[in-house]
Amino acid sequence: MTQDNFNIERLKNDIERKLNRSIKSPIDFSFLSNEINKALNETLSASTLQRIWNYVATTSTPRNSTLSLLSRFLGYSGWDSYVADLLRRKTNESDYVITKLIRAIDLREGDILRIGWLPNRECIIRYSGNFYFEVVSSVNSKLQVGDTFMAMSFSLGNTLHISNLRGKGDATYDYEAGKKSGLTTLELLPPYEQY
Repeated sequence: MTQDNFNIERLKNDIERKLNRSIKSPIDFSFLSNEINKALNETLSASTLQRIWNYVATTSTPRNSTLSLLSRFLGYSGWDSYVADLLRRKTNESDYVITKLIRAIDLREGDILRIGWLPNRECIIRYSGNFYFEVVSSVNSKLQVGDTFMAMSFSLGNTLHISNLRGKGDATYDYEAGKKSGLTTLELLPPYEQY
């Protein structure tokens, strides 16, 4: 993860903390768009917010003006001011651990996640309920299509700890993905797509 991407993740987390609300559904993006408009009398569309939050796949990076608008929503003069404050916070002995986090308890049955870790490992998993997931797509990973496992949460940049991994046999295992670099990809994918 580049420093810019890390800073953008921090910005998104700070916005969610300010709203005391996770931003992960079309209703949430519309809500945030309205809150920005009420606070700043400026428009930032829900579709732009969906791209920034990786709800909609995109290869583009957010514009500086968009990041500045989001920073001003948090009370900063702009993006540069926000980043400078992040650097100041980083020098403190202690601070909140801020990263992109998806907790199983917040998911609905059928929700789809894309997770990835180095080198070039990627899985698409479906939430089955009760903290269980099923692998529906796997690239370069020991996790195979049809495997099921239990996980409490997924945190970008941190090792994924899973338990009760069950493949084709009856045995179950514990497994860690991304031991050195943590998860490098973590996305809640749009519903109704075929994987």
